[in-house]
Amino acid sequence: MASRYTKLQSWLHWGMAPALTGSILCVLKAQQYDWKTSGEQKGLWMFRHKSLGLLTGMLVVPRIWVKMTSPAVAALAGDTAQLQMAARLSHGSLYAFMIMMSATGIGMGLFSGKGLPFFVTTIPSGPVPTVPAIAGV
Repeated sequence: MASRYTKLQSWLHWGMAPALTGSILCVLKAQQYDWKTSGEQKGLWMFRHKSLGLLTGMLVVPRIWVKMTSPAVAALAGDTAQLQMAARLSHGSLYAFMIMMSATGIGMGLFSGKGLPFFVTTIPSGPVPTVPAIAGV
């Protein structure tokens, strides 16, 4: 077991934190607007939310690969078994959240036929068929 995280693990962790947090904050901001009265503002915040969500999805793949190929980090001295179990549970839950939210968002973007918003552009869906039931449209 390693005594601390590798530099790559640390960079991926702190690189993902603003993308994931920003995505959540952008959707919360978008929820403050109504499509009828402030559709342009709502759309702008949703575009940002989707861009940051896609970035999170892109970063979660190397993060999982690095996690699976790096040695586990030893628990801190004095940690109880219950605290270690709670840490593993919360850590696993956050990974599940990152994976599921990114995968569902990417799926909705692809199956909507509108593509994937990514900051200054939109990545086209390509030959993926439009499936309204999956896309939520």
